[in-house]
Amino acid sequence: MFKIKINLCTLERNNRIINETIQEKEIECLYNELKVVIEQSRNRVYKTINSEIVDLHWNIGKMIIEKQSGNTRSKYGDLLIEGISKKLTEQFGKGFSIQNLRRMRQLYLFFETQKWSPMGTKLSISHIRQLFNITDSNEINY
Repeated sequence: MFKIKINLCTLERNNRIINETIQEKEIECLYNELKVVIEQSRNRVYKTINSEIVDLHWNIGKMIIEKQSGNTRSKYGDLLIEGISKKLTEQFGKGFSIQNLRRMRQLYLFFETQKWSPMGTKLSISHIRQLFNITDSNEINY
């Protein structure tokens, strides 16, 4: 019979290395799965926020147009936008400048002209603004 001398220190060290390797792989696997879940959730949040921003801007534009009774170039229209800009900026911070409120009006008019619903669009507010300069409706629909 042969006697096998087992070095317990070597065995314990090898087991520890194997366990650490398995643990590292499990961590990496879980990390990758969590990363996908987080990215998907963030994308849904971004889409929801974008949709709400488009809807908000459309509603603000609609309300301004209705108050102006279609007089988009009148002195009253300018005073209305200036006054509401000041009050909204004081209450809610930047984002409601005179220029932005005019863009919101333009957004509403754009959707009304194109017979689109802002709720159905997947475009961001910045992409929609790029469409403002295009006059050919076929090109816009493309």
